[in-house]
Amino acid sequence: MSAGHLTLRAESTISNGVTAYDMLEKAITVIEANALNASKVDWPAERELLGAADLKRLPAQEAYGSISKILAALEDRHSSVRSPESTSAYRAGAVATRAIESRSMGCIAYLAVPGLRGTDPAASRAFSNELCDTTASLARAAPKGWIIDLRANTGGNMWPMINGLRSFLGSGDVGGLRDREGATSPWQARSSDACSVDLSRSPVAVLIGPGTASSGEAVAVAFRARPGTRFFGQSSAGLATSNRSFDLPDGGALSVTSAAFLDRSGAAYPQGIAPENVVAGDQEVIDAALNWLRSLP
Repeated sequence: MSAGHLTLRAESTISNGVTAYDMLEKAITVIEANALNASKVDWPAERELLGAADLKRLPAQEAYGSISKILAALEDRHSSVRSPESTSAYRAGAVATRAIESRSMGCIAYLAVPGLRGTDPAASRAFSNELCDTTASLARAAPKGWIIDLRANTGGNMWPMINGLRSFLGSGDVGGLRDREGATSPWQARSSDACSVDLSRSPVAVLIGPGTASSGEAVAVAFRARPGTRFFGQSSAGLATSNRSFDLPDGGALSVTSAAFLDRSGAAYPQGIAPENVVAGDQEVIDAALNWLRSLP
Protein backbone atom coordinates (compact mmCIF):
# COMPACT_ATOMS: atom_id res chain seq x y z
CA MET A 1 0.00 0.00 0.00
CA SER A 2 1.22 3.48 -0.78
CA ALA A 3 1.99 5.85 2.06
CA GLY A 4 0.45 8.74 0.17
CA HIS A 5 -3.20 8.27 1.16
CA LEU A 6 -3.42 10.63 4.12
CA THR A 7 -5.75 13.53 3.45
CA LEU A 8 -5.11 16.55 5.65
CA ARG A 9 -7.60 19.36 6.15
CA ALA A 10 -6.01 22.20 8.08
CA GLU A 11 -9.26 24.03 8.69
CA SER A 12 -10.32 21.54 11.43
CA THR A 13 -9.58 22.31 15.08
CA ILE A 14 -8.09 20.03 17.74
CA SER A 15 -10.24 19.14 20.75
CA ASN A 16 -9.36 17.19 23.91
CA GLY A 17 -5.70 17.35 22.96
CA VAL A 18 -5.94 14.30 20.65
CA THR A 19 -4.26 14.72 17.30
CA ALA A 20 -4.36 12.80 14.06
CA TYR A 21 -0.85 11.61 14.86
CA ASP A 22 -2.06 10.06 18.15
CA MET A 23 -4.85 8.28 16.32
CA LEU A 24 -2.80 6.97 13.45
CA GLU A 25 0.11 5.86 15.64
CA LYS A 26 -2.25 3.88 17.90
CA ALA A 27 -4.14 2.36 14.96
CA ILE A 28 -1.00 1.25 13.11
CA THR A 29 0.45 -0.31 16.27
CA VAL A 30 -2.75 -2.19 17.13
CA ILE A 31 -3.54 -3.41 13.62
CA GLU A 32 0.01 -4.60 12.94
CA ALA A 33 0.13 -6.49 16.24
CA ASN A 34 -3.29 -8.11 16.08
CA ALA A 35 -4.78 -8.37 12.60
CA LEU A 36 -5.24 -11.85 11.16
CA ASN A 37 -4.11 -10.58 7.74
CA ALA A 38 -1.41 -8.17 8.95
CA SER A 39 1.09 -9.65 6.49
CA LYS A 40 -0.89 -8.15 3.59
CA VAL A 41 0.05 -4.60 4.62
CA ASP A 42 3.30 -2.74 3.86
CA TRP A 43 3.94 -1.59 7.43
CA PRO A 44 7.11 0.45 6.77
CA ALA A 45 5.14 2.43 4.19
CA GLU A 46 2.27 2.93 6.63
CA ARG A 47 4.66 4.20 9.30
CA GLU A 48 5.94 6.78 6.86
CA LEU A 49 2.54 8.44 7.30
CA LEU A 50 3.51 9.35 10.85
CA GLY A 51 6.12 11.74 9.46
CA ALA A 52 3.58 13.70 7.42
CA ALA A 53 3.79 17.46 7.81
CA ASP A 54 1.43 19.00 10.38
CA LEU A 55 0.08 15.59 11.44
CA LYS A 56 0.60 16.45 15.11
CA ARG A 57 -1.31 19.72 14.66
CA LEU A 58 -4.39 18.19 13.05
CA PRO A 59 -7.46 16.93 14.96
CA ALA A 60 -8.25 13.28 15.58
CA GLN A 61 -11.01 13.02 12.96
CA GLU A 62 -8.50 13.71 10.18
CA ALA A 63 -7.01 10.24 10.72
CA TYR A 64 -10.17 8.22 10.10
CA GLY A 65 -9.84 8.07 6.33
CA SER A 66 -6.28 6.77 6.56
CA ILE A 67 -7.23 4.22 9.23
CA SER A 68 -10.07 2.95 7.03
CA LYS A 69 -7.68 2.51 4.11
CA ILE A 70 -5.23 0.53 6.25
CA LEU A 71 -8.08 -1.73 7.37
CA ALA A 72 -9.18 -2.19 3.76
CA ALA A 73 -5.64 -3.29 2.86
CA LEU A 74 -6.09 -6.27 5.20
CA GLU A 75 -8.63 -7.63 2.70
CA ASP A 76 -10.58 -9.42 5.43
CA ARG A 77 -13.81 -7.49 4.58
CA HIS A 78 -14.60 -7.45 8.29
CA SER A 79 -12.35 -5.00 10.16
CA SER A 80 -13.75 -1.51 10.72
CA VAL A 81 -13.37 1.71 12.69
CA ARG A 82 -16.07 3.48 14.70
CA SER A 83 -16.37 7.15 15.60
CA PRO A 84 -16.68 8.13 19.28
CA GLU A 85 -20.42 8.66 18.85
CA SER A 86 -20.95 5.28 17.22
CA THR A 87 -18.76 3.54 19.82
CA SER A 88 -20.68 5.09 22.69
CA ALA A 89 -24.05 4.12 21.20
CA TYR A 90 -22.89 0.55 20.53
CA ARG A 91 -21.76 0.07 24.12
CA ALA A 92 -24.78 1.75 25.66
CA GLY A 93 -27.33 -0.71 24.28
CA ALA A 94 -27.90 -4.09 22.70
CA VAL A 95 -30.70 -4.09 20.15
CA ALA A 96 -31.90 -7.05 18.10
CA THR A 97 -31.86 -6.44 14.36
CA ARG A 98 -35.40 -7.83 14.25
CA ALA A 99 -37.75 -9.68 16.57
CA ILE A 100 -37.09 -13.27 17.62
CA GLU A 101 -39.62 -15.38 15.73
CA SER A 102 -41.00 -18.71 16.91
CA ARG A 103 -43.86 -21.02 16.08
CA SER A 104 -44.96 -24.61 16.20
CA MET A 105 -45.21 -26.34 12.81
CA GLY A 106 -46.98 -29.50 13.78
CA CYS A 107 -44.35 -31.82 15.21
CA ILE A 108 -41.57 -29.34 14.40
CA ALA A 109 -40.59 -26.16 16.25
CA TYR A 110 -39.31 -23.11 14.36
CA LEU A 111 -37.00 -20.46 15.88
CA ALA A 112 -35.56 -17.50 13.94
CA VAL A 113 -32.55 -15.91 15.67
CA PRO A 114 -31.73 -12.30 14.67
CA GLY A 115 -28.46 -10.44 15.11
CA LEU A 116 -27.78 -8.26 18.14
CA ARG A 117 -26.13 -4.84 17.81
CA GLY A 118 -24.47 -3.61 20.99
CA THR A 119 -22.73 -4.86 24.11
CA ASP A 120 -24.67 -3.48 27.07
CA PRO A 121 -24.60 -6.33 29.66
CA ALA A 122 -28.18 -5.99 30.90
CA ALA A 123 -29.67 -5.79 27.41
CA SER A 124 -27.47 -8.68 26.29
CA ARG A 125 -28.70 -10.88 29.15
CA ALA A 126 -32.28 -9.94 28.34
CA PHE A 127 -31.79 -11.10 24.75
CA SER A 128 -30.25 -14.42 25.88
CA ASN A 129 -33.05 -14.99 28.36
CA GLU A 130 -35.69 -14.27 25.72
CA LEU A 131 -34.11 -16.88 23.45
CA CYS A 132 -33.99 -19.38 26.32
CA ASP A 133 -37.57 -18.69 27.39
CA THR A 134 -38.86 -18.95 23.83
CA THR A 135 -37.06 -22.27 23.40
CA ALA A 136 -38.41 -23.64 26.67
CA SER A 137 -41.95 -22.62 25.74
CA LEU A 138 -41.75 -24.42 22.39
CA ALA A 139 -40.09 -27.45 23.99
CA ARG A 140 -43.15 -28.10 26.17
CA ALA A 141 -44.90 -29.49 23.09
CA ALA A 142 -42.05 -32.05 22.75
CA PRO A 143 -41.37 -31.39 19.05
CA LYS A 144 -39.76 -34.10 16.94
CA GLY A 145 -37.16 -31.63 15.68
CA TRP A 146 -36.20 -27.99 15.40
CA ILE A 147 -35.57 -25.45 12.67
CA ILE A 148 -33.07 -22.74 13.66
CA ASP A 149 -33.28 -19.95 11.07
CA LEU A 150 -30.14 -17.81 10.79
CA ARG A 151 -30.77 -16.43 7.30
CA ALA A 152 -31.38 -12.89 8.55
CA ASN A 153 -28.73 -12.95 11.27
CA THR A 154 -26.24 -10.34 10.12
CA GLY A 155 -24.21 -10.54 13.32
CA GLY A 156 -23.20 -8.15 16.08
CA ASN A 157 -22.54 -9.47 19.57
CA MET A 158 -22.17 -13.27 19.32
CA TRP A 159 -22.20 -14.22 22.99
CA PRO A 160 -25.84 -13.43 23.84
CA MET A 161 -26.85 -15.51 20.79
CA ILE A 162 -24.58 -18.44 21.70
CA ASN A 163 -25.65 -18.33 25.35
CA GLY A 164 -29.33 -18.10 24.43
CA LEU A 165 -29.01 -21.29 22.36
CA ARG A 166 -27.21 -23.31 25.04
CA SER A 167 -30.13 -25.74 25.27
CA PHE A 168 -29.19 -26.96 21.78
CA LEU A 169 -25.43 -26.53 21.96
CA GLY A 170 -24.75 -28.32 25.23
CA SER A 171 -22.18 -27.73 27.95
CA GLY A 172 -18.97 -28.65 26.09
CA ASP A 173 -16.87 -26.75 23.59
CA VAL A 174 -19.07 -25.56 20.74
CA GLY A 175 -16.41 -23.85 18.66
CA GLY A 176 -13.19 -21.95 18.87
CA LEU A 177 -10.81 -19.38 17.45
CA ARG A 178 -7.52 -19.70 15.58
CA ASP A 179 -5.22 -16.70 15.39
CA ARG A 180 -2.56 -15.91 12.79
CA GLU A 181 0.06 -17.85 14.76
CA GLY A 182 -2.13 -20.95 14.71
CA ALA A 183 -2.95 -20.78 18.42
CA THR A 184 -6.47 -21.94 19.22
CA SER A 185 -8.90 -21.21 22.04
CA PRO A 186 -12.29 -22.90 22.57
CA TRP A 187 -15.64 -21.31 23.33
CA GLN A 188 -18.64 -22.59 25.22
CA ALA A 189 -22.20 -21.43 25.78
CA ARG A 190 -22.53 -19.93 29.24
CA SER A 191 -24.79 -21.69 31.73
CA SER A 192 -28.06 -19.97 32.67
CA ASP A 193 -31.13 -20.97 34.69
CA ALA A 194 -33.24 -19.63 31.83
CA CYS A 195 -31.70 -22.24 29.48
CA SER A 196 -32.21 -25.26 31.74
CA VAL A 197 -34.02 -27.42 29.13
CA ASP A 198 -31.68 -29.95 27.48
CA LEU A 199 -32.11 -30.21 23.71
CA SER A 200 -28.53 -31.17 22.90
CA ARG A 201 -29.68 -34.46 21.36
CA SER A 202 -32.65 -33.06 19.46
CA PRO A 203 -32.47 -33.04 15.63
CA VAL A 204 -31.87 -29.53 14.28
CA ALA A 205 -32.13 -28.15 10.75
CA VAL A 206 -30.12 -24.92 10.48
CA LEU A 207 -31.13 -22.44 7.77
CA ILE A 208 -28.40 -20.16 6.39
CA GLY A 209 -27.85 -17.84 3.43
CA PRO A 210 -25.94 -14.77 2.22
CA GLY A 211 -27.54 -12.75 5.04
CA THR A 212 -25.92 -15.01 7.63
CA ALA A 213 -22.83 -12.97 8.40
CA SER A 214 -20.14 -12.30 10.99
CA SER A 215 -21.46 -13.31 14.42
CA GLY A 216 -24.42 -14.89 12.66
CA GLU A 217 -21.85 -17.19 11.12
CA ALA A 218 -20.40 -17.78 14.60
CA VAL A 219 -23.77 -19.16 15.64
CA ALA A 220 -23.88 -21.34 12.53
CA VAL A 221 -20.34 -22.59 13.22
CA ALA A 222 -21.41 -23.54 16.75
CA PHE A 223 -23.96 -25.91 15.18
CA ARG A 224 -21.48 -27.40 12.70
CA ALA A 225 -20.29 -30.92 13.63
CA ARG A 226 -23.14 -31.09 16.18
CA PRO A 227 -24.76 -34.56 16.11
CA GLY A 228 -28.20 -34.68 14.49
CA THR A 229 -27.73 -31.40 12.63
CA ARG A 230 -28.09 -30.55 8.94
CA PHE A 231 -27.78 -27.24 7.08
CA PHE A 232 -30.20 -25.97 4.44
CA GLY A 233 -30.25 -22.90 2.19
CA GLN A 234 -27.32 -21.14 0.56
CA SER A 235 -23.73 -20.34 1.51
CA SER A 236 -23.18 -17.76 4.24
CA ALA A 237 -21.51 -14.37 3.73
CA GLY A 238 -17.91 -15.51 4.22
CA LEU A 239 -17.16 -13.41 7.32
CA ALA A 240 -16.65 -16.31 9.73
CA THR A 241 -13.96 -14.45 11.62
CA SER A 242 -13.65 -12.93 15.07
CA ASN A 243 -13.14 -9.21 15.66
CA ARG A 244 -11.46 -7.65 18.70
CA SER A 245 -12.27 -4.14 19.82
CA PHE A 246 -9.52 -1.63 20.66
CA ASP A 247 -10.10 1.86 22.01
CA LEU A 248 -8.75 4.84 20.10
CA PRO A 249 -7.49 7.99 21.86
CA ASP A 250 -10.50 10.11 20.86
CA GLY A 251 -13.09 7.63 22.21
CA GLY A 252 -13.60 5.81 18.94
CA ALA A 253 -12.75 2.16 18.47
CA LEU A 254 -11.09 -0.24 16.08
CA SER A 255 -12.76 -3.56 15.32
CA VAL A 256 -9.91 -5.73 14.07
CA THR A 257 -10.34 -9.19 12.57
CA SER A 258 -7.93 -11.23 14.67
CA ALA A 259 -8.94 -14.89 14.35
CA ALA A 260 -10.93 -17.41 12.32
CA PHE A 261 -13.93 -19.25 13.74
CA LEU A 262 -13.50 -23.01 14.17
CA ASP A 263 -16.28 -25.54 14.61
CA ARG A 264 -16.12 -28.24 17.27
CA SER A 265 -14.20 -30.50 14.87
CA GLY A 266 -11.56 -27.81 14.25
CA ALA A 267 -12.69 -26.82 10.73
CA ALA A 268 -12.57 -23.17 9.60
CA TYR A 269 -14.76 -21.51 6.97
CA PRO A 270 -12.77 -18.85 5.11
CA GLN A 271 -15.16 -18.91 2.15
CA GLY A 272 -18.32 -19.11 4.25
CA ILE A 273 -20.42 -22.04 5.41
CA ALA A 274 -21.94 -24.21 2.68
CA PRO A 275 -25.13 -26.13 3.51
CA GLU A 276 -25.47 -29.85 2.83
CA ASN A 277 -28.78 -29.12 1.13
CA VAL A 278 -28.55 -26.17 -1.27
CA VAL A 279 -32.04 -24.72 -1.64
CA ALA A 280 -33.20 -21.34 -3.01
CA GLY A 281 -36.44 -19.61 -2.07
CA ASP A 282 -37.75 -18.65 1.36
CA GLN A 283 -40.51 -21.22 1.80
CA GLU A 284 -38.66 -23.86 -0.22
CA VAL A 285 -35.83 -23.86 2.34
CA ILE A 286 -38.27 -24.32 5.20
CA ASP A 287 -40.09 -27.10 3.32
CA ALA A 288 -36.82 -28.94 2.69
CA ALA A 289 -35.91 -28.71 6.38
CA LEU A 290 -39.37 -29.92 7.41
CA ASN A 291 -39.17 -32.89 5.05
CA TRP A 292 -35.79 -33.93 6.44
CA LEU A 293 -36.89 -33.63 10.06
CA ARG A 294 -40.15 -35.50 9.43
CA SER A 295 -38.21 -38.31 7.71
CA LEU A 296 -36.14 -39.03 10.81
CA PRO A 297 -37.08 -42.07 12.91
